[in-house]
Order: sequence, then structure tokens, then C-alpha cells
Amino acid sequence: MDMDVRNQFTIQEMIDQLIKLDPQNTTPQEAIPPKILQKSANLFSSPLTEFFNELVVKSTFPDDLKLADISSL
Repeated sequence: MDMDVRNQFTIQEMIDQLIKLDPQNTTPQEAIPPKILQKSANLFSSPLTEFFNELVVKSTFPDDLKLADISSL
């Protein structure tokens, strides 16, 4: 299944989004903290870009990524 190149994420777009993460946000214990993702954006950007582009090609979104940890203030 071919995907229109215009719909693909680029590595630079992924880096830009990782850098924008709020390092003060808390994450579940098993998740990678935003501060680590920010500081390692160049390392994580390529595999994450490939992963998200594959999701777009397959037109799927994993159930695990649909979950959210919500806390009231």
C-alpha cells in the first residue's frame, strides 16, 4: 500500500514536536519522561517517525496509544 508522501511525517517534524514537549508533565512509571525525549530528540526521532508513518500507511492506531492518564487538579 503506497502512501502519498505529503501525508508522511518527516524526521524534522518529529524533532520539532519532541522539543515542544513540556518537561514538567508527569508520565506513567513505564513511560519515557518528556525531559528525556526532549534531550534525546535526535535519537528518538527516526524510529518514532518510522513508527507513526507506518500507522498512517496502515490506517490504524494501536489501542494502547488511545489510553490516557487523567488527573484532576
